[in-house]
Amino acid sequence: MKLAASPLVVAAALGLLGPAALAEDDIADGGVVGVWTRASAAAPAAADLGRTIELIPVEDQLMLEDGSGSEAAWSRLADGHAVQELVVDGAMVRRTLTVDGDALALEAHVTRDGVTDILRATYRRDA
Repeated sequence: MKLAASPLVVAAALGLLGPAALAEDDIADGGVVGVWTRASAAAPAAADLGRTIELIPVEDQLMLEDGSGSEAAWSRLADGHAVQELVVDGAMVRRTLTVDGDALALEAHVTRDGVTDILRATYRRDA
């Protein structure tokens, strides 16, 4: 049997999060935590994470929920900055998230066979 649950719910159920972690202080401070929607109505670029994403703090990491049922962990470097490194089909992928006001910039560096492509996407904070 396979169940899908938000990483926030799982962390709370395991006792890893208390009431303070559920507060929305990070959103008020302009950090990366919260719900974001792709800024452009155009076709998604390869760097896009999904049309709407939610970033949930879990200790020093962020869990990214994009509605696909597969959450991804990011290292939270600061309130306005997060990074993720992974290998996908033999390519090294380094993604960074940077907040500037209500805009979230995603930059993905994809290195395959010594060649690096840089992909970018922008998201807006949901009200």
